[in-house]
Amino acid sequence: MIGQHMRSRLLFSTARSYCQASNQGTGSSSQYQQGKVVGQHREYFYFIDHQGQLFLDDTKIKNFVTCFKDKVFLKFFFRRLRANDTGRYDGAFPFYSPCGPEINFVHCDDLPVVFSQLTDSGGKAADLACHLNAASTPAAGEHKLWYGGDNHQILSVNFSPSSLFMLPGTGRVYHAAPDKLGGIGLVKSALAIELSKQFVYAESADPDSDFPTGFNLHGTVHALENKFAKHFSHDES
Repeated sequence: MIGQHMRSRLLFSTARSYCQASNQGTGSSSQYQQGKVVGQHREYFYFIDHQGQLFLDDTKIKNFVTCFKDKVFLKFFFRRLRANDTGRYDGAFPFYSPCGPEINFVHCDDLPVVFSQLTDSGGKAADLACHLNAASTPAAGEHKLWYGGDNHQILSVNFSPSSLFMLPGTGRVYHAAPDKLGGIGLVKSALAIELSKQFVYAESADPDSDFPTGFNLHGTVHALENKFAKHFSHDES
């Protein structure tokens, strides 16, 4: 029987491949019909961009104006998001969010979990530089990373500095996420830029091609596991 860790790894690898393929046309609106009734369900199709914004997939202009912003809807949608095991559209839409008589199929720019905020134990977004550098700020375990829509505190995971991973070449930063969504999430670019200022490299390392080895939080350097490196091809680094 396949273990939970291996299931998460397989889900991440296949989902990321499908998301990349769907962005090249696999998930084009010509292959589905929004609101079509199939059996007892009505089908809808969505897209999550690299900022974590959620759109109807066939929205022609995708930006902050056209993304979903209602926090109640976003929490409901992302809390139910999971791997697509329905047998329908799983090659182009690797995730889905069931909602009673509706099935919402989802594909994404990179990954379905995009972390947009880092907060303290009080749930308040503070100045990131202050969070990371002031000796009086909370310990790592008291910080949370939030996802479920761009710049919304919808769903969260505990911030674990050792699980951070930066992909050389692209500069994209990743962090551990719920297992049911592949176990890894993308950090929104604006937040990633701030986090990357705290990365520590080996003395002879080249930041443009080598992985960081540590993360400086409040003066304490946390060794990075870099366990997500195996999920990415050499061409991506």
